[in-house]
Amino acid sequence: MSSGGNFEREVGSLHDPTSRVYSNGDSILRGLSESSADGVRSLMDAPFFARRVADGSLIDAKFVDVPDSGIEEWSHLVSHRRLPVISWPHEWSFSMLQDAALLQLDISLDALASGISLKDGTPYNVQFEGSKPIFIDVGSFDRVTTPKPWLGYRQYCDMFLDPLLVQAYTGLPARGVLRGSVRGLPAEITRKLLPSRAKFRWGVFTNVILHAWFSRRHKDDDSDVVTDISKAGFSPAIAKAQLQKLRKLVASLEWESGASVWSGYTDREHYEGDDLPIKAKFVSEVAASNPRDRVLDLGANDGYFSQCVRDAAAHVIAVDNDELVIDRLYKKLRSEGDTKITPLCIDLSDPGGGLGWMGTQRTSMIDRLRSDLVLALALIHHVVISDSVPIPMFLAMVKALGDEAVVEFPCEDDPKVIRLIRNKAGQATHPYSRAVFEVAAKEIFDIERVTELPSGTRVLYHLVVKK
Repeated sequence: MSSGGNFEREVGSLHDPTSRVYSNGDSILRGLSESSADGVRSLMDAPFFARRVADGSLIDAKFVDVPDSGIEEWSHLVSHRRLPVISWPHEWSFSMLQDAALLQLDISLDALASGISLKDGTPYNVQFEGSKPIFIDVGSFDRVTTPKPWLGYRQYCDMFLDPLLVQAYTGLPARGVLRGSVRGLPAEITRKLLPSRAKFRWGVFTNVILHAWFSRRHKDDDSDVVTDISKAGFSPAIAKAQLQKLRKLVASLEWESGASVWSGYTDREHYEGDDLPIKAKFVSEVAASNPRDRVLDLGANDGYFSQCVRDAAAHVIAVDNDELVIDRLYKKLRSEGDTKITPLCIDLSDPGGGLGWMGTQRTSMIDRLRSDLVLALALIHHVVISDSVPIPMFLAMVKALGDEAVVEFPCEDDPKVIRLIRNKAGQATHPYSRAVFEVAAKEIFDIERVTELPSGTRVLYHLVVKK
């Protein structure tokens, strides 16, 4: 393998002392201890490995020579392909987290049948390639010598099951829970949050109520519970039954979301006459004017314009702050088998990031989602007027996310702008006008192209960052 050297450790890879991830911008390498390398070989020899790599649900891995990498401290290295997008669980909708949870269990069942197991149960071991979840941590597989309970069970409950249960039964977003703590939601807190009607449902009582009781009882216990259970006659058949029951519970959960602020709205409702086809043509032409590895669609709503640029880019990231519209978009893309458009739920005014150890373990949106082209369509008036972000700062965000952009500016006399300003009556607001926008844009961008839509209240700009 020719790796190019200059590999640096990925900041998020630190908890497992037997495995570490490195990147040089183009290639991904994973350092492995002897024990982890043995687990990876067992994985590669397992019947499900080739099948899951082929269907895209498990990352491929190949052993490479240590001297070629410039990484000396590990006995073994495997290489992986680089995924087009890295996202975090607090950016996923309910259905995305649920599908990631099911994939974790399905791979655990495959591994169990092959005499290997997973060391952990964290959603950070899963990423999304378009609408398809993919398991990426081959270093978490371990050869089973003595049957024992799944070591990742508690972590799985804290980070998958319990957040999903709380959202399904109370509406409290799992995203908020996972953003609040990289450790997830403990069973004891879940027990207090769940309504009475949920606590005695099959699966919930076992995995939450009894789990919380067991954790309290053994909190200060020095005994080795896993070893004690193994000695008591734990078997692969028992482990399989537990995983299957857990899977049945997770698969049965539904988020009764009702309606949301944007779920009945598309940014096409208010276009008149030829506005929409002209806008779609403008966006498509800009996207096709240069090769695009990634296009970032901010305020994507139902993904209409993400799909307009789909053929012009290797990958599209569709971002919106409304979880319901992202969940619906994800399920639509999933039904179509789409692996090019990745939907993410992110509030641009409060995107999060800087989570985990030293605030660097889970990096920010700006660090991960920078793209060749940014779409900001029917968005700026919401951010500037509703969220009180000055126009120059909005444009600075666009620049931080890409060197080229299409921005739609609804003018002062646009009905949506008038309504937003009326809703802010009596409150101080930042200056909002086409003139202010163009002055701010010219400070950091070259304005390559301008098109006024026929209705007369909206303007499209093709912007390129000044060299």
